Amino acid sequence: MRNKNLLFAFAMFATFTQGKTIEKSYNYDKPISTDADSVNALIYKDPIKKSDSTNLLSQPFLLTIIDEPFNNFTDNGWTIYNVAGAQQWSIIMPFGNPAPAAMMNGFGGVNEDWLISKSIDLTFGYDSASFSFQTDANFPGLPMEVYVTTDAYTNGDSPNNVNWTRLDAVLDSDLTGYHGFVPSGNIDLTNYLGKTIRIAFKYTNLSATTATSWEIDNFKVVATENLAVE
Repeated sequence: MRNKNLLFAFAMFATFTQGKTIEKSYNYDKPISTDADSVNALIYKDPIKKSDSTNLLSQPFLLTIIDEPFNNFTDNGWTIYNVAGAQQWSIIMPFGNPAPAAMMNGFGGVNEDWLISKSIDLTFGYDSASFSFQTDANFPGLPMEVYVTTDAYTNGDSPNNVNWTRLDAVLDSDLTGYHGFVPSGNIDLTNYLGKTIRIAFKYTNLSATTATSWEIDNFKVVATENLAVE
């Protein structure tokens, strides 16, 4: 948990509570005081009572670390690594939720292909962290796998040289057609707080006659922290 002094380091930020956004600004022409009366004296766009401000400061703040719509692989530094096969992860139009999305289909032979996130720093004193995404799949084949690592990975190196931990996630299980994107649920990263991680999606196909087509969209990593007044 971060202490109250960190809260006052920001000139303005937005907090979502009870369905509305409250913008808070601070006057640096005067010394900053952190007692309870000073907290109540802050200038609010939508004024609230002293008791409300105390409750607001005790609520966890939700921070978005990565919000990936998969318009491309470069904005958020994804690494594509092809271990085997002629195909690899790509951005596909017009599919997505909304379009585009990341897509892999290894039809025609043996494939092993990885889509690896950039380094995700969870060392900032967060109280919790999680990630989520959505999938849509079609055609019989093997399930996609989701992994996390704390090892130092160099972009372009084989992911098979890294120690990965497989994570449980809800994936699209109706392979009879593209019937809409399925949320993965929030995948807990609490065990990785205080560490730097990477998350990876692994596609595998072992058949020359059939292969599942996997699409991923709306990948998001979030964390919470409590900025309580002591």
